[in-house]
Amino acid sequence: GSTFAPALMFNRQPYFDSEIVAGNTDVVMFARSANDISSVINYELGVKTSVALGIRAVPSADGSTVTVTVNGIRSKDFNLANPLLTVYVTEDNIQPRNQQSSDAQALASFKHNHVIRAYNSIWGDVINWNDDTFTATYTFELDRAWKKEDLKFIACVANYDDGNKLNCAVENAVETTLEETTGIERVEFPSSDNERGAMKEESGSSSQFNSQNSIFGLDGRISGNTGL
Repeated sequence: GSTFAPALMFNRQPYFDSEIVAGNTDVVMFARSANDISSVINYELGVKTSVALGIRAVPSADGSTVTVTVNGIRSKDFNLANPLLTVYVTEDNIQPRNQQSSDAQALASFKHNHVIRAYNSIWGDVINWNDDTFTATYTFELDRAWKKEDLKFIACVANYDDGNKLNCAVENAVETTLEETTGIERVEFPSSDNERGAMKEESGSSSQFNSQNSIFGLDGRISGNTGL
């Protein structure tokens, strides 16, 4: 037999040589080793972003729906030509049905993670900016078969170019879990221009929208205690 790494994308960044058309650039990486993957991850961790995001996911009283509120703020360096907002509901720890493996121990512990259960639209919705900030709210139905403790709610801002796949990179993303309380509260923005300026001046800093949320920092990568 043989082993292989799957094709990967990192924020849809066009960093890689095409495996299909020699000499072309692609957003897909075919990893040869774990080091190939970690090197790209470490590079992306150092990339600064021009938009910071906050998110909350609050269930209805009967648990049949969830209201997801996403807030964002952009810096002066924000230059995406066609920024769109995509919101996902995902579920982890799903038991496989027909997974095959010669390794019985690995098969016994195998689970599907990051399974998309719902989303607002395939490429995202147009962002309605109010000067340099936005707020968007979505309501999703919650299937009772979904394990609430394994749900994550993810939002990302990315450019969209229907004529060039190399120009659709994700600028930033944010995630949270389902809250136990009901009633939407405002997701706070940074309170000063200095904090907003940190988006382009300070690598590794974080914008504290709401201490209950896992958020991505102003370096463009997650600063909370959970990960995608």
